[in-house]
Amino acid sequence: MKFSLNLKLAFFALTLSLLALIASIFFTDHLPSENISGSNYITVLDLAESIKNRDSITLIDLRSNEDFDQFHIPTAKNLILPELIDDDFNANTKIVLYSEGDSLSSQAFFALKRKGITKIRVLKGGVQDWYNRLLYPRMPKEVPIEDKALANRVKSLSTYFGGRSEFVDEGNPLDYYKNEQSSQPIFRSKLVRMGC
Repeated sequence: MKFSLNLKLAFFALTLSLLALIASIFFTDHLPSENISGSNYITVLDLAESIKNRDSITLIDLRSNEDFDQFHIPTAKNLILPELIDDDFNANTKIVLYSEGDSLSSQAFFALKRKGITKIRVLKGGVQDWYNRLLYPRMPKEVPIEDKALANRVKSLSTYFGGRSEFVDEGNPLDYYKNEQSSQPIFRSKLVRMGC
């Protein structure tokens, strides 16, 4: 009995799938469970101040070229993960990574760590937080007295980067900037270049 090429390819694909399934069942327990500590994150406000002050950092956007061209953080360089791994960074280079969220940035973080680069930080919340929390931050209409300095910092940095605030009545959106974990919902939106 002679098998067609399509049948042979289908059988080969099925065999590879089964091998991958078996490998994932038996070998995932041996993978290191790595987590990024809080000190390896940088907030949107701290990154904005670093860019504004022209600190010596290499800001890397890990998203696709199309997403990068549509919108990116000022001074960022676009490198997808394979390019980043192949790049020859100086061990003392200060690197900040960001992507859509934190998962791709975490992968890149550990890939660079394995290469011996130690001065790496990940933008907390990725480009979405930059867009939603720096360029278009939600601000309370009535700022509590203890939050005045923080509100001024957010407004000042937002204005510097061409953003504008939205003033809301409910809750205190400034809590986001004070806490490690946001108590505010993440507003996913299409990132588009505004203005210039």
